[in-house]
Amino acid sequence: MNPRALDIGKSSQIERAVLDANIFFSMWILDPILSIADTGLFEPVWSQQIINEVQQHLPDVWEKAQMTQITSFLTAIQKAFPWSSHDNWNQYLGNFILPDPNDNHVLALALASDSSIIITNNIRDFPDKVLQPLGVTAVTPDEFLTALLNSDEKTVVATIQDLIQEKQFPPRTFFEEIRGLQHVGLHNFAKLLQTKLSQFL
Repeated sequence: MNPRALDIGKSSQIERAVLDANIFFSMWILDPILSIADTGLFEPVWSQQIINEVQQHLPDVWEKAQMTQITSFLTAIQKAFPWSSHDNWNQYLGNFILPDPNDNHVLALALASDSSIIITNNIRDFPDKVLQPLGVTAVTPDEFLTALLNSDEKTVVATIQDLIQEKQFPPRTFFEEIRGLQHVGLHNFAKLLQTKLSQFL
């Protein structure tokens, strides 16, 4: 991870982080991120354009899901975090150039919402040379969750424990949680979490 990347917990101000659309595609990634956000450790941010993009592509990712289920899923998330949606980002377009112009709205949203972090699976689309002068850092979900765990071990461990206990259809064990996190690329987070959780077993 970039050494300047994340100083979560080092300030009295709650950090804001933009969730790129691809973060919504895996519940193994989205669940821990939003569950930790629910504790107040950080504030997730998205826009209606990001939600629309998620809604457009989720049927391809969740092949068995009906559109009504996807709509209900996204509606529930927005109701759970009503303050997370920001849509006044257009004025920031044109102040930077990203490799893919289709990603411009994500960085513009970060600037509009005073978010210092973009969580994305496409790091290459958000180069440091563009983001750093703007005070924004792009990180993978693995980097972000690992930083959260390092900054507030007690809160994150308790949150994941609660998340495991809530999974009843089907039930999920501690070791299944670790394997699931590893499977979606959260290798560093899973490794550190396993070490921390083992202390409570």
